[in-house]
Amino acid sequence: MGLSFTQFTASGGENQYAINFPYLENSDITVALDGADEPFTFASSTLVDITSGNPANGVIVEVRRTTNRATREVDYQNGTNLVEATLDLDSNQLFFVMQEAFDLIDNAIRLNSVGNYDALDVKVDGIGNLPDFTTTYDDFAVNLESMKAYFLANVAAAGALIASALWQTVLDDETLSASITSLGFSTPAAALLNSTTQAGLSSAVNAKGIDVASTAGVMTLGTDGNHYTITGTNAITGIATLGAGTVVILETTGACSFVNSATFVLAGAANITAAAGDVFIFVETETAATWRLAGYALTTGKAIIRDTPTTTEGDIVARGASVDERLAIGTVGQRLGTDGTDPLWEEVQLPVRFIDGLEMTIGTDAAHELDFSAGVCRDTADTKNCTLIALTKDFELDFAEGTAAGGMATSIALPTSGTVHFFVAEKDASPGTFDIICDTSLTMANGVTGWTMRRRIGSRRTNGSDNLLGMIQVGNRNMAIQIINSIAAANPGTSAVTAILASPAGIIMDLICMFSLADVSFGALTYGILTDLAGTDVTPAIGVHHVAMGSSPSGGVGGAQTIVQVASDTSSSVRYRISADTADHTVRIQLMGWIDPRI
Repeated sequence: MGLSFTQFTASGGENQYAINFPYLENSDITVALDGADEPFTFASSTLVDITSGNPANGVIVEVRRTTNRATREVDYQNGTNLVEATLDLDSNQLFFVMQEAFDLIDNAIRLNSVGNYDALDVKVDGIGNLPDFTTTYDDFAVNLESMKAYFLANVAAAGALIASALWQTVLDDETLSASITSLGFSTPAAALLNSTTQAGLSSAVNAKGIDVASTAGVMTLGTDGNHYTITGTNAITGIATLGAGTVVILETTGACSFVNSATFVLAGAANITAAAGDVFIFVETETAATWRLAGYALTTGKAIIRDTPTTTEGDIVARGASVDERLAIGTVGQRLGTDGTDPLWEEVQLPVRFIDGLEMTIGTDAAHELDFSAGVCRDTADTKNCTLIALTKDFELDFAEGTAAGGMATSIALPTSGTVHFFVAEKDASPGTFDIICDTSLTMANGVTGWTMRRRIGSRRTNGSDNLLGMIQVGNRNMAIQIINSIAAANPGTSAVTAILASPAGIIMDLICMFSLADVSFGALTYGILTDLAGTDVTPAIGVHHVAMGSSPSGGVGGAQTIVQVASDTSSSVRYRISADTADHTVRIQLMGWIDPRI
């Protein structure tokens, strides 16, 4: 079994045979019975079904792959991204063609280890129309002269290997020695080694022929080699027949052109304009005077573009169902992906909960307007990216699309004292169009008809007079321009106490608080701690506290304070506790801002 074919000996009882090697296209597979092509269908990707039924016992069934070597499956372009499937397709085409070439070489007549040509114990077919040697030796003597003339005239086309094998068949018969000698050769070996014969044997193999001028039309090559330099700049439409299987190498000296046709088949059916130093390999097929481009090497190092060449920088070419297809350059923020069949440009998915920009600053009307910076975020449902341009929104007005327009949800106004939330919303009738809507609902339940909530990007409190509290935002950190609220508790005791602060309700946030203890008279050392309600309640003590207060040495007011970052619950509540119980102790918590996760 070869790398690209398998031969089976039929038993007369089956008509399905395995494909034991990979292939690119169904059209690459052929089936032959005793060397004759046979119609078949694919029972599966690895099994052929012979249409005519079960081959007879002893018939040689050959399943063979012949990969397209006239045109490339992949055409690379500068500035494109590469994916595994494209690289595999390109590499497999070359790999399969090389395997098929090695199979041909491995099964060809060649020199063996003792210097003789070896046909591998296989009958040699297709030698050509030689004289009839089936008559008697007397008749053969008459025909020997014509045989000699045939070999001397045709050995160049037949090739050295076949010629040598044929001559050796004759020379091995001693009865013919005298007849060969009578033709002018001193010995049978001399006939084979005659200089004229040897010149014919080698002249067409790996020889440089005389330069040929390009012809406007069908070009005629010489018979003195297989490598020709083509001069001139004419348009060549074909090559005169030299025999099926003939391989020629053409090297151009200028801008001659090759014109594609049914009998002059070029890569991608596209005409080629050559340049000095370009090299082309043509093979004549079994159809007389039909030549195919089998290979080329351009001085530019580029490939011959096929089927659907790109015309715009950044475009790429990918293999479609039957032809190459052009994929136009994508846009910023896209990546090359696939729908499972064809390549396509798709949006780069941002990480879950990602947000950048979209920060709020105080507007011209500090009580009612906010400026929103441009930014991008992943929506709450993790289904799409949201990109927003810089906007100014007025929250005294009902929502209207665009900047310098209203931002309130339908039938909603800023509360006297309460929480409002700000959302990136998408226009239903124009996907990809985003704006800002303010709602008292944490899920934008009131909303605006025709707009869908995508993500909350921040929250604010009002000050008791329908006005937004002034905040300075950097990323997720929001700091109040002035203290938002203050809780003061005199002699709260040593048990845990829940304090409700004026942070946005409904959201678990890290609150930034000034936590302090004070005492108006001499007293014992007292510790204080500020914790979240979801955590364990602990008794403050040495090493477990946020503040520690001793009495004033002069007997006056004593105190201690620090800034604490503590998580709230959805009711804006935290817990505090002190270690000593005296009538003069006062606990104070001042809310300075918060860190909003904006999810």
